Amino acid sequence: MSNFDEDNRKFIQHNDYKNYETHYQCARCKSFDVEKHIAFSDDTPKTTLLSCQDCHQTGKPYQG
Repeated sequence: MSNFDEDNRKFIQHNDYKNYETHYQCARCKSFDVEKHIAFSDDTPKTTLLSCQDCHQTGKPYQG
């Protein structure tokens, strides 16, 4: 199953329910080489940013 970020159309979310993992794909270059960066505040995750290592596009994951 995948969710497409309709707001900014930057990353496609792929959910692997068998292994309980989430993978992201760059919508621009279709690469799966996407890094996930989490910003913390007081030991609590506040925001998540994704960045494509091939075309250097950045953005937030889909918030459904």
